[in-house]
Amino acid sequence: MTHRALLRADGRQDIPLNQNLTTIGHGGCDIVLNADGTAALHAIVEFSSENNCYVLRDLSTEQGTFVNDRRLQAGSPARLSHGDRLRFGEQQNGNYQLLVERSGVVATSASSPGPASSSSPALFRSRPPPLPTMTPQQPQSFPTVRLGRPTSAGPQIPGRRSASSSAAAAAASAAAASGSEQRLSAVQFDLHCLQTEAAQRAAQMEELRRRLAASEADSRQRLGALEAEVAAKEAEVSELRRELGRGPVDGELRELDRLRKDAGIAGGLLTQMQRDMTGKDATITRLAREIETLKDTIKTKDQRITSLTTKTPADAKAEAEVRQARERELANLRARLRDAEARSEARDAAARDLRAGLDAAHAVAEREAAMARQLGAELETARAQAVD
Repeated sequence: MTHRALLRADGRQDIPLNQNLTTIGHGGCDIVLNADGTAALHAIVEFSSENNCYVLRDLSTEQGTFVNDRRLQAGSPARLSHGDRLRFGEQQNGNYQLLVERSGVVATSASSPGPASSSSPALFRSRPPPLPTMTPQQPQSFPTVRLGRPTSAGPQIPGRRSASSSAAAAAASAAAASGSEQRLSAVQFDLHCLQTEAAQRAAQMEELRRRLAASEADSRQRLGALEAEVAAKEAEVSELRRELGRGPVDGELRELDRLRKDAGIAGGLLTQMQRDMTGKDATITRLAREIETLKDTIKTKDQRITSLTTKTPADAKAEAEVRQARERELANLRARLRDAEARSEARDAAARDLRAGLDAAHAVAEREAAMARQLGAELETARAQAVD
């Protein structure tokens, strides 16, 4: 039986398929595709004598191959039928329709065997719908049949052979030839697939080399630009450092150190004055307690003098002497009290003077500390600007 098939491109052009294997792509293939997104070797169409139909196989492409708008699995064959719509890639402008013509014996479905028809050739006869996508089938091998006589039979008579033995030998020869052809076809198909995959790998490697060369050139250009920018920044930083070394920053640093030293000295003086004030306050408190004690003593003695004046005249002279002595002692105590009060007032005045000096020193220390903080902030700003 002979067979012929073609692909009709959107009803405008008929492209015949080869008898055994047809390659489809856009680079040195049997059928050249002009649609975008197709690979250099996109798919293959092979006639399977075992299944008596054409088989389509997608060669692991990114855009894919579609049969009746259903995408094929990469590397898995799919049976084709008359009238199937094929599309290679995602674009809709690459649609093809498969038309199959058979002459001689018209094959019928395997599920409904019948006698072969010898009528006129059937053009584009419809075949059963395509089977779903399946995994590749290994070609069926037939064991070689060796005809012979059983051991229990009698001696073979030369020149005589039964009709059944001749038919069995012919069937065995046909089966062996068919198995050899199938194995040869399978080997050729595998070889073609390997060659196709090798061509795809070579094209991918070439594309990767081209992209790598382009990216390497771009990276070198960017690296050169970055190195130039870094050199410019380093030169700018060096210039800023030189300007800072020549500028008034050193003088400001020395002034800041002097102010810090003055602030430390003022803080020490302030601490010493606070300790002195604490000692003065303790002395004033002690003197106040002594004055209160003297006042109590004077009051007690006044009471005793008053009680003595009320005694009998006989004791008046003695009492007068005692009173005079008491008065002298009281005068001495009063003098001592006035002296203590004078000393207390002097110490109060000294304490007030010390407090005024302490407040003045504290104000000076605060002004110097504020000035030091301001100079420190200006110095940090100048350093930050120099670093930038």
